[in-house]
Amino acid sequence: MVLVDCAMYLAGFILSAFIANAGCSESERRLVYDLIEGPGYNPLILPVKNISQAVQVQFGITLFQVISVDERTQIMKTNNWIRMMSVYTYTTMFCSADGKYEQSYCCHTVIYSSGMVMWIPLAIYKSSCTIDVRYFPFDQQECEMKFGSWTFNSDEVQMGFLDNKELCYLDNYIYSGTWDLIGCPAKIVPESNKKYSEITYKIILRRKTLFFTVNLLAPCVLISFLSSLTFYLPANAQEKVTLCISILLALIVFLLLVSRSLPPTSVTIPLISKYLFFAFMLNIITIITSVMIININYSSPRTYKMSRWMRVVFLNWLPIILFMKRPKHNEKYEKWHKRKIAEKIAECDDKLKSQKPKLKNMSGQSSFSRSLDDGDVNYVFNTEALSSVRAQKTLESVEYITQHLRLKDDYEMICDDWKYVASVIDRFLLYTFIIVTVIGTITIIVDAPHIFEVIDQKTLVENLQIG
Repeated sequence: MVLVDCAMYLAGFILSAFIANAGCSESERRLVYDLIEGPGYNPLILPVKNISQAVQVQFGITLFQVISVDERTQIMKTNNWIRMMSVYTYTTMFCSADGKYEQSYCCHTVIYSSGMVMWIPLAIYKSSCTIDVRYFPFDQQECEMKFGSWTFNSDEVQMGFLDNKELCYLDNYIYSGTWDLIGCPAKIVPESNKKYSEITYKIILRRKTLFFTVNLLAPCVLISFLSSLTFYLPANAQEKVTLCISILLALIVFLLLVSRSLPPTSVTIPLISKYLFFAFMLNIITIITSVMIININYSSPRTYKMSRWMRVVFLNWLPIILFMKRPKHNEKYEKWHKRKIAEKIAECDDKLKSQKPKLKNMSGQSSFSRSLDDGDVNYVFNTEALSSVRAQKTLESVEYITQHLRLKDDYEMICDDWKYVASVIDRFLLYTFIIVTVIGTITIIVDAPHIFEVIDQKTLVENLQIG
């Protein structure tokens, strides 16, 4: 049994040795030893025959995915495959934002018999990107990725395009749900201006606006028009100010959301911030005018005197321009009220006229007597004096009542004029604010250059691959 185990162990050892020798040829081992592992190889020496020559590096990049673009920190995160053909392999991305200038995955290289080295490392880059927030959320960003040799200058290392393709490779590009890829051109920085040869890739991205339009822009526009409808409420409604303040708080909330999403830059003002500021100012003016309208509505002859120009403008001209017609339902009431007063005065006059003959017919003299239960007491009155005194007092009372009612009617009429002026101003501001809101909305939003352009991302990427 022991002999069998020893025989199996020996056979396995011989077989493994045979397989190990079969996996590597002697020629390949000697080549690797002489070129790389041998004492004559130094990776710090440039592989050129003449020191006046520069190493030619053919460089390309495969853009696999745009992972994210952080507007606040101004960092673009991309997933890339680096394609590089040269006898010198190491390059660096100059605009790294995370402090990691080397590739995250150190893959093997392919060495050809000509001495050229093909290196395709996979890397996730975080590159700095200057965010232009002028047309946010209809913005287009241009982020650059610069590659070159960190050690050697342009006299020692010359960068070139792999396969003469001055674009990113997009063979396996994954479409983004936030950004549309517009282009990815590349250029070599002229050596006359730079000491170092470098390739700059410009990633042009345009934001997909559906998310921000539905969740941010559309509510702001609706709130702006809602602020205009404040003037459609009755002029005596004190809830106008409450509504304006509620709208103002809603705009402040949207302004805070925008400020948290964008970088705190003072170079330009974002488009959405311009619109929020426009709506904010309209709402402030709405609050001020609403307070003035409520004040005018409750004005009276005791507080203010309506000037002539106000009567001409707000009671005659503006109602015609605004197609407003003052209600006429008070005319019947005024006629009925005046007729009742006239009937009361006539009734008093008839009573006085009927009392004068009765007083004269009670005796031949100008006196009469009246008996009471507790004794006979004679009261003598002069009928003419009695009738004249009562008539005078009655007429004075009726005149006082008539004057009081007339003053009351005049007071109420002036108060109604003030209320009508407030209604006219309300209607005028309603039309004015709606027109201003529409014009301001169109002017601010249409200012974005790419707002009406529709992008077919699949077709565009296919065209970029062909180009």
